[in-house]
Amino acid sequence: MELSADYAARRVPVEIRAAWFHHRFAEIHPYPDGNGRTARALASLLLIQGGRFPLIIRASEKAIYFDALEKADGRDFRPLVERFRALQRRQVVKMSAAAAFAHRGGNGEQSLDQVMEIIRAKLDGLYPEESVQSEALETAVAALGEIVTGRFERLIGQLNVGRATPNRRLNCSRIVIHPSDIAWLQTAPLDYEPRFTSTSRTFALRQNAVPSWEIVCSFHEPGEAKNRLAAAVVFLTPPSETARPAFEPFAEYFLITGAEPLSQLQSRFANGFEGQLLRSLLLWQEQL
Repeated sequence: MELSADYAARRVPVEIRAAWFHHRFAEIHPYPDGNGRTARALASLLLIQGGRFPLIIRASEKAIYFDALEKADGRDFRPLVERFRALQRRQVVKMSAAAAFAHRGGNGEQSLDQVMEIIRAKLDGLYPEESVQSEALETAVAALGEIVTGRFERLIGQLNVGRATPNRRLNCSRIVIHPSDIAWLQTAPLDYEPRFTSTSRTFALRQNAVPSWEIVCSFHEPGEAKNRLAAAVVFLTPPSETARPAFEPFAEYFLITGAEPLSQLQSRFANGFEGQLLRSLLLWQEQL
């Protein structure tokens, strides 16, 4: 408790404190039974106090959760912290979709006049606030897309150095993918169903050889309903169209909102993108 209070005073991010407290309590294991449930309840209290969502772990996710706890036993807390962060992202996507629906008057409690006012506003092309937010989101995605393409271009330069031979199949190049060409992304182990709209952009670094591997970065909207969010995910595609993309080691995603200052968003994304890109490259080199 003293350590937890000290971490809070030093403003350690709440998801890190909650993950540490959860593991530390489970490691002490004070009760004959119920230690895991108590640890999750205590972690939820810390998260709620920090303005976050409570810890919700689905039955299908227990294997990943237990694996992260085992790694924490070896003092590698990163997988457990990332799991806590991923669960928070999922709740943000879920709740933002619900908020967007309520904003449109879908809760059945509006009067007829209120509903007609919403309809007239839509027909007149109003909702300026939503229009501004959509424009800001598209601007943000475009700016982050420039980070991706710039990084891919630098990698291409490094990979192609000294290999300017007539056999161009050995070289790497950057391509832009149409959403219809990545239908398998719909079956990816993400916490939402991707939506490909005007906000969407998908880039790939392709190895021009047979078989051809691609490192893909996809920007799209998360969830079935418009929720004023965008997501970015990085993964390695297999050379066969029927094979499953290599998502398993890093089925995480980056959430984007037009409300965040662009410079702050770019800095945050650049750090996360580098980590996901490194994982893709490590996985790729294992296949060569």
